[in-house]
Amino acid sequence: MVVMEENKDEVDTFISQWSNIADTVNWGLDHHFVLKEKANKTNDIKTKHDDFCCSQLWQRLIVNCDGECLPCCLDVERELVVGNAHETSLQKIWSESSLYKLLREKHSTGNYKDIKRCKYCSFALLKHA
Repeated sequence: MVVMEENKDEVDTFISQWSNIADTVNWGLDHHFVLKEKANKTNDIKTKHDDFCCSQLWQRLIVNCDGECLPCCLDVERELVVGNAHETSLQKIWSESSLYKLLREKHSTGNYKDIKRCKYCSFALLKHA
């Protein structure tokens, strides 16, 4: 679920609907809906999930039109560039990027908060069912 102005009051219903079906119920904030600082400070309908591990690191590789590759669809500031497709094959970026390896290691060991971009990610903001 992407939380926007139009559906902000439906988060609890969404969580209730899916919590008995899915292993994890996750949602993100539309970054046009709230400023990043506000999203990181509000706790009314969400809490940080301490053992969060982002699945995107093993599922996705975002390639921008200039060839820069990112592991995260929310990294619009391009803080986590893992390579450039014009210079390196996607397979090599996926399997050999030192930053990709570090990100995967940090997440798989429960230390995602060591990565500044990940620490404040809205995907780690979860409501526990």
